[in-house]
Amino acid sequence: MKKEVIIYVLLIIGLFLWLLPSVGQAATVNCNLGQSLQGAINSAAAGSTIKVKGTCNENVLIDETRINITLDGGGTATIHGTSVTQDTVDVRGRGIVIKRLHITGGNNGINVHRGGTATIDSNTIELTNNNGVLVGAAGFATFINNMIQNNTQHGIGIQDNATAHIGFDSYSDTVAQPNTIQNNGNQGINIQRSSSASVVGNIIKNNTYNGIKVRRDSHADISANVINGNDYNGIRVEDNSGVNLGNTTGSTIFDLSNSTTVNNGIKGISCNIGGYADGLLGTLNGVNGATVFSKGCVNNLI
Repeated sequence: MKKEVIIYVLLIIGLFLWLLPSVGQAATVNCNLGQSLQGAINSAAAGSTIKVKGTCNENVLIDETRINITLDGGGTATIHGTSVTQDTVDVRGRGIVIKRLHITGGNNGINVHRGGTATIDSNTIELTNNNGVLVGAAGFATFINNMIQNNTQHGIGIQDNATAHIGFDSYSDTVAQPNTIQNNGNQGINIQRSSSASVVGNIIKNNTYNGIKVRRDSHADISANVINGNDYNGIRVEDNSGVNLGNTTGSTIFDLSNSTTVNNGIKGISCNIGGYADGLLGTLNGVNGATVFSKGCVNNLI
């Protein structure tokens, strides 16, 4: 009986060791050698890290079956979406990390949707046909330490019951991890259609319309950002949406006011059609002054 138990234990250990290599693997894909990033994603087990090298001229899909997959470009690799009708990186999996990559081309540079979740860390995302990053259809994304610039539409779009942390990871953070969102062809950040975002500690500048726009029954907590030189307003809120700009008490990154050092093109903050703004005005400003609130908007700024 004792011998049978020992054999059984050895079989269990052997099975565990046989399965172990399939979990948390590290793989390297060098696209300059003709290797396929999509192929590596398709075969990646949960917990795997794919180290990306070279320039990958492909649009890739991280589908619903992928869990806790990391794409790491090491600060030198590029993913360029060759089809402008598809997203360069389409994220539908859970716990996906995309970091240290240069992402260009495609429709959206990254699209996190269909309930997908992602951390987008230390990338440069630019020169896309639409948005730098879109989070939609009940997706969730965290944005830290990125440069998001020179995209045709919004730098970051949040829509359709989606949620985002922009500039921090967790509400326990004591310092921001700022993104720079600049020179995009529409809004710097666009939050709409029953979506929400916390936007903390970023540099949002020189976008063609508003630095941040919140509309269509959406909400944003906006604190400790530098919002400069956007062609329209620093912040625009409208269509039964609201913004909270820091807090009147407290000194964390989530309490601090926003600032302007280079005036935005119209106002620091503009409100229209049943919106509201609460909290601290800070030094938000525009060429035509700090605020404008149309009839039906609630101004509770200090």
